[in-house]
Amino acid sequence: CRSGRFNSPNGLSKKRLFRRNLALHELNHHVQNGNRTQKFKSMGVGRDNLLAPSQGYLKFQELVIHEEDTMRKWCLIGMMLFVATAAMGQHSHYGQHMNRTILALSEQEMQGLLNGEGMGMALVAELSNYPGPRHVLDLADSLQLTENQQRQIQRLFDEMHWEAVKTGKQIVEKERQLQHLLQQGNPDESTVEQLLTEIGQLRGMLRWIHIRAHLRTRPLLSAHQIHRYNQLRGYHHAAEHPH
Repeated sequence: CRSGRFNSPNGLSKKRLFRRNLALHELNHHVQNGNRTQKFKSMGVGRDNLLAPSQGYLKFQELVIHEEDTMRKWCLIGMMLFVATAAMGQHSHYGQHMNRTILALSEQEMQGLLNGEGMGMALVAELSNYPGPRHVLDLADSLQLTENQQRQIQRLFDEMHWEAVKTGKQIVEKERQLQHLLQQGNPDESTVEQLLTEIGQLRGMLRWIHIRAHLRTRPLLSAHQIHRYNQLRGYHHAAEHPH
C-alpha cells in the first residue's frame, strides 16, 4: 500500500468498506426482525450484492434515506395536527350560540315550543303502537277514516295543540327570566332553583300533553287502521307486533 491508503482485498477503500459493513449490519438487523424484507427484494438488494461495490448497496442506501425522509415527514405532520388540535380545543363550540334570543334554546326549538310542535316528545308512544292525531289526520284517506273518526281526532288534536302552545310559551318565558336573572349578576340561588324547577315541571307537562293525545287517539281507530298506520309510517317492527 505505497500511497498510504488502506485497501481491502477486494479493492474497497477503508471508508467505503466501513460504509459497506454498516449497510450490511443494517440489512442483517432488519432481515432478522422481519422488516423491509419485501422492499429489499423488490429493489434487488440482498447480502450477495452488498459484499461488493455494486448497485445493490446504492439501492439500499437510497431506500434508507427515502424511509428516513418519510418518517421525518410524518413526524412533522403529526406535530402540526397536534398543535392544530390543541388550538381548536381552546375554543368552545358554545360561542356560536351567543346570538340566540334565548341562550338555552335554539331558534328551531323556541319556534317549536311557541307553535305547539311535538318535537319528538311523544316518540315513545308513537313507536309503541299509539298513533299521533296529527299524522292520523294527514293519512285520513289512506286509513279510510270515517267522518266521525275524523271529527273526534280533529277535536283531540285541537285540544292538544292549544295546551301545547300555552305551555310552550310558558317555558320560553321562564327561560327568558332565568337568562335575565343570571345576566344581572349575583343571582339569588333559591330564585334560580325555583325557576329551574318550574321549567322542569312545565317540560314534563308538555310531554304529557303530547303523549296523552296519542293515548286518546288509539281507541278511536280499528286494529287494521293502526296496523296500516304503522306500515305507512315505516314502523315495520311495531306493525308486526300490534298491541
